[in-house]
Amino acid sequence: MTIRRRIVSGTAVNAAALVLSATVQLLSVPVLISNWGVDKYGIWLMLITIPTYFALSDFGFASAATSDMTIHAAKGQRGFVRATFQSVWLLLNAISLGLVGLVAVVAQASSNWRALAWWTNQYGGILVGLVLFCALIMNTRLILGALRATQNYALGTAIHETLAILETCGVLLSAWAGYGFEEAVEVMIALRLLNLGMLYLVLRYNVPWLRLGVAHASITHVKRLLAPSLAAMAVPLALALNVQGMVVVTGLAISASAAATFASVRTVSRVAIQVVGAINRASMPEFSAAGARDNRKSLAKIVGLNLASVVVVLIPGAVLFTLFGSRAVEIWTNNKVHPEPIFVLLIAISMIAHALWYYTSNLLLASNTHGRVAPVLVTVSILSVLAAFPAGATFGLYGIGLALALAEIICLLGVLRAAVNLDLLRMEDLDHALRVRVWRQ
Repeated sequence: MTIRRRIVSGTAVNAAALVLSATVQLLSVPVLISNWGVDKYGIWLMLITIPTYFALSDFGFASAATSDMTIHAAKGQRGFVRATFQSVWLLLNAISLGLVGLVAVVAQASSNWRALAWWTNQYGGILVGLVLFCALIMNTRLILGALRATQNYALGTAIHETLAILETCGVLLSAWAGYGFEEAVEVMIALRLLNLGMLYLVLRYNVPWLRLGVAHASITHVKRLLAPSLAAMAVPLALALNVQGMVVVTGLAISASAAATFASVRTVSRVAIQVVGAINRASMPEFSAAGARDNRKSLAKIVGLNLASVVVVLIPGAVLFTLFGSRAVEIWTNNKVHPEPIFVLLIAISMIAHALWYYTSNLLLASNTHGRVAPVLVTVSILSVLAAFPAGATFGLYGIGLALALAEIICLLGVLRAAVNLDLLRMEDLDHALRVRVWRQ
C-alpha cells in the first residue's frame, strides 16, 4: 500500500471515529446534566481529569516509543522494534502497579483525617478505579503505537476508537439507568480491558514477530528513549493543563456550573480541530517513515497536506463557531448553559492557535525532534493555569478565556520558532508541495 493510500485510509478511519465521537459527545452533556444535574456533572468533569494527569506518569515513553518503533521498522530493524516495545511495556506496568498501590494506600490513610474523611469516603474508591483505568490506558497506548509503527494505523485506530466511544456510551447508559460515578467507572474499566485485549490480538495476527514479554527488554533502550520521552511528555502535559486543568480551575475559582459551561463551549470549539486532526494523526507514522528514509519530497507533501487542512477546515470553522457557537451550546444543552458571545470569541481565538501549535508539534514528535519545544509548552501551560485562577475569580469566565487564549498564542509562537530553527524541510520543497494539486506517490 502506498503512502497516499495509507494516509487516506487512516484519515477515513479518523473521520468516521470523529463523527461517532461527536455524536456521542453531543448526547453526553444533555444526558449527564439531565440525570446528574449541572453541579454533579461539573464534579464528574473534575474527577474525570484524574486519568489524564495520571496517564502522564508514563513520562512520554509511549509516544517516544511509537516514533522510535516507526523509524526502526521503516529501516527493517525488527530487533530494535522488539526491544523498544518490550522495554517500554515492562516500564509502564511497573509504573502502573506503583501508582495503583500508592493511591490505594493514600486513600485509606486519608480516610482517618477529619479534613479529608468526607471527600475520601465519597470519592476514594472512584479515585482508585480511575487510576486503574489510567494504567489500562497506558498499556493500550503502547500496543496501538506498535500497530501504527508497523503500517497498521487504520485497523488499530478503528478498533481503539470504536471501543473508546463505547466507553462513553457505557457511562451515558449507566447515568440514564440511575447509577452514579462508581458504576460509570466500572463500565469504563471493563470496556478498556476489552479494548486492550482486542488490540493485542490484532497485533499478534498482523505482526507475529512482535509480542509482549521481557526477553528483549533492556534498560539500555529505556535510557536511550529517556530524553525524547521526557520531551514528548510536554505535549500531553500542556494539553492536560490547557483542557482538563482549566476545567478544574474554573470549578474552583468560579463554580461547578461555570466548569460545565467552560467544558461545553470548549467541546463545541474542538469539532473543527478534530477534523484537522483526522489528517494529522494519520500522517504522523508516514512522516516518521519518510524522515527515516530522508525522503524530503514526501516530507514536504505531508506538511503541505496538513497546512491545507488548516486553511480549508480550521479557519472557516473558527469563524462559524464565533458567529453561532453561543446559540449552538444553548441548543445542545437544552438551554441550561448560556455562554456569553465574548467568551465564545476568546475560545475561538484559542482554538486556532491551539490547533496550529499542536499539529506542528505532532510532526516534530513524529521525527523525535520535539525536544526544543518541551520547555516552552510546559512552562506556558503551568503559568496559564496559575494565572487563570485569579483571573477567573476576578473576571469570571472572561478571565479564564483570556488566560487560555494568551497561553495558546505563546505556545504557537514557541513551536513555530522551534520548527523553523530545526529546518526539518527546505523551504523550496515546502513551496513545491503547497503548489501541487494532486498528490501521487
